[in-house]
Amino acid sequence: MPGKECVVGGCSNNYKDSPSISLHKLPAATNYRRLWVKAIQNTRKNWGGVISNNTYVCSSHFASNTFESAYKLAGKLGLPGEKRRRLRADAVPTLFGQSASATETPHRAVVAKIQRKRIMETLEQPEELPVKMQKLTPGHEEAKGATTSRFTSKEIGIQCSLVDLPTLNAITPQAEPTATSESTRQPPSTGPVAGPVEEDEDEDPDYSPPDHSPDADDSDIDSDDGQENTQPGDRIFLVKESCLMTLFRLCESCSGAVEARVTRYQGTFIRVEKKCEECHTVSSWDSQGFISSIPEGNLLLSASILFSGARPHQSLRLFKAMKCPTHSARTFMRHQRQWLHPVVQQVWQGHQTAMVKGLKEIGVGLTLGGDGRSDSPGHSAKYGSYTFLELNWNMIIHQELVQSNEVTSSNAMELEGLKRGLRFFRNQQLDVDAIVTDRHRSVAKYLREEHEDTDHYYDVWHLAKGVKKKLQMVTKQKSCAEVAGWSKSISNHIYWTAASTPDGGEEELVAKWRSVGNHIQNVHQHESEIFPRCLHDDVSTTGRRKQWLKPNTEACEKVLAIINNQSLCRDMRKLSPFHQTSSVEGFHSVILHFAPKMTHFSHHGMTSRLQLAALHFNENSNRPQATTKEGTERYSLRFPKYKKGEVIVCKLLTDATYGYIEELMKCLVAYCRAPRATMARREKSPPPLTSSFIRPEKEDAIQRHKSRFGSELADP
Repeated sequence: MPGKECVVGGCSNNYKDSPSISLHKLPAATNYRRLWVKAIQNTRKNWGGVISNNTYVCSSHFASNTFESAYKLAGKLGLPGEKRRRLRADAVPTLFGQSASATETPHRAVVAKIQRKRIMETLEQPEELPVKMQKLTPGHEEAKGATTSRFTSKEIGIQCSLVDLPTLNAITPQAEPTATSESTRQPPSTGPVAGPVEEDEDEDPDYSPPDHSPDADDSDIDSDDGQENTQPGDRIFLVKESCLMTLFRLCESCSGAVEARVTRYQGTFIRVEKKCEECHTVSSWDSQGFISSIPEGNLLLSASILFSGARPHQSLRLFKAMKCPTHSARTFMRHQRQWLHPVVQQVWQGHQTAMVKGLKEIGVGLTLGGDGRSDSPGHSAKYGSYTFLELNWNMIIHQELVQSNEVTSSNAMELEGLKRGLRFFRNQQLDVDAIVTDRHRSVAKYLREEHEDTDHYYDVWHLAKGVKKKLQMVTKQKSCAEVAGWSKSISNHIYWTAASTPDGGEEELVAKWRSVGNHIQNVHQHESEIFPRCLHDDVSTTGRRKQWLKPNTEACEKVLAIINNQSLCRDMRKLSPFHQTSSVEGFHSVILHFAPKMTHFSHHGMTSRLQLAALHFNENSNRPQATTKEGTERYSLRFPKYKKGEVIVCKLLTDATYGYIEELMKCLVAYCRAPRATMARREKSPPPLTSSFIRPEKEDAIQRHKSRFGSELADP
């Protein structure tokens, strides 16, 4: 194809000379197109970024994992497929110069969406879940089902076992508890299986009791008691006990009558002992396999509760209401501390490392959106988290969690989180070109004095919100009722001021903002030379819904005082013309699902739930808009309360995906099977808030306690 060749500097690949090379147009998405252009400009300094029909980038500049899975997998398996290679929607050219011809090292895509819903995709990337294949010989016994030596497998299959993972910078699991009498109790041969141990209503949702607690109903089973043979992909069903026992009426050998009873149960695990009355064969049946001597169902139930962002007490109460046996909340806390928290941290660090590596390869400075969040309303929060979102990618890059006793007060947690986050980017050798935040005064001062090379912008929504609140206070006064009609217009003018000044000229921003003070008085010529007149056409003075404010009236003077406020005009100079922090606010709503403010969590528990929220957000942040069968884009009409009856139009996006949960489950199984020596030590958390208090003896405190009515506390 004459005229079509790669535009990268020093590369002239085309279809004619290089048939194995594929050429790819720049993406339509603005954020990714901008990254492509910057990558090309790094190789051609004089290229102005003009894109035409002949602007292509060849496939030699893309890593192998940036192409769609179907093409690569078909080639590996020798299957027929499309001849033309297709790039993923989030692909960015990263291989230039020598790296373009060198052997590519497989690694995770920077912004790859974790999609592992089919087994073929799992086989395509074995580095994410290393496996070794072991051929089974005839006669290999399965751990599930009957364990008697009379029955053997008649088929030859392939068994997958996970390879040990490398050392994790995570939490060191503590010693495994020994089996207790609670785990080996014998239920009656008839009647329903008992439910979970009663929950401790006073314990924190993330409380971690000692491992050897006598209340633990999920103590580890000796290796001789059950074999570790589990397939995490197996489906799990709920079966009533009466229906289950009908499967054990006849002997598999002689078809004689069988006496069967449940001899052991631990949470979701049960063991049925069978004895034939005729041939006297004794065998047992287990309802599930084991993972590191723990019943698979118990561990997966705990993992599902945490990974989905649910609360353990509520979730386990749901099963209790159904009379479905589960482990207790205390056992969940042990699983969480010993296995789940390290796995969440490992997966998040893997994603974060891949993103940082991709940013370094592109070589473009970061444009960050940052904002803080407290774990509870008011000024007495225990935790404060600070989030850094890369605005070009719309991806969470980093988070910091600060406990209130690490700083002087709860109000200082946001600034401390910002400082720690910027140190992280400096240690990773990533340049921060710009950061967009709210109008936090301490943050503004710190960035102005300590990070002069970083452009600091204010989010328009936060600034407009503050102005609108002040205008609403004015409208509540009797003599200023006419201001109500201008409140929304003045707020919208702030957005227009920022959007119409893409170069960010500070004086022009202030001049445009102050012009609204003349506009509301029907004056459209201004004293500023930068912005001498309004840009709208001539307006009619009759039949208007909003009446012009009369000069020198109380209403007009109070509105002008708000508009010409020196502090506000100074902040107008920092309005962000391109990027806003709305996505950060959206991420905060995702955190509410994983870590609601009405629930207390430990430091490790809050860290894990913030990381889970980031994994969920990054996987679903760039979902496309949903369409009908005919291809029409879908919208919905909503009436939010704050709009007071005004309708808003919202885009309907495609359904959210949860591929990260499947990845977490696979890593959990691998982590549990890894040798204990490879498990890293538990990270140190800040001391609890009560560490500085003197704790009295409980009996003494009860004796000194008096009710609010003046009498001593009565004995219960």
